[in-house]
Amino acid sequence: MTRQFSIVSALAVLAIAGCSSSSPFYLHERDELAYYLDRATEIEYPDVYQARLEEVDQAQAPITLSNPEFHESWELSLQEVIHTSLHNSKVIRNLGSVTPFGFADGLTGRTVGSTTVYDPAIFETDPQAGVEAALANFDAEFTTSVFWQKTDRPQNVNSTSFGFIPVFYQQDQGQFEAAISKQSASGTLFTFRNQTIYDRNNR
Repeated sequence: MTRQFSIVSALAVLAIAGCSSSSPFYLHERDELAYYLDRATEIEYPDVYQARLEEVDQAQAPITLSNPEFHESWELSLQEVIHTSLHNSKVIRNLGSVTPFGFADGLTGRTVGSTTVYDPAIFETDPQAGVEAALANFDAEFTTSVFWQKTDRPQNVNSTSFGFIPVFYQQDQGQFEAAISKQSASGTLFTFRNQTIYDRNNR
């Protein structure tokens, strides 16, 4: 009877342990350790959506080499262009007591460090330190080189003594190399290279 009771007790303990929750239970550390495990290890998904500016809702794509078409052209003088740019610019601020003689210097010097809403886009598209520049490090790169050399040089030898050495050394030498390389995210550099060497001489 005792043996059967022990077997039944062991099975009951295994059943309870198998159905129990895997979450840890705390008696005296509920405030610190439980918060760390339950909250600090959670993945947060911030809301990064930003409303677009009203002035760019109806804006069209800029003119590029692949898209050179534009709908209409304006006949504007240089004065009208400057007036329109200064009137609609959100970067230029009040210049204060700048005289007409120093207006050009004050216009460029006082506004070069002004912060605007366009700065994040400028920083992100920076070709040297922006996001696109960082991603460009993993783009495939194609390199090629061509080398050619022609030699026609007299040598200080006696043709009767050294018959296998020509008096005039003539050589056409060329080398062509083409390679494509790509760097992986782990740092490994893969390169596929073709090298052609040409050498013709009279020695």
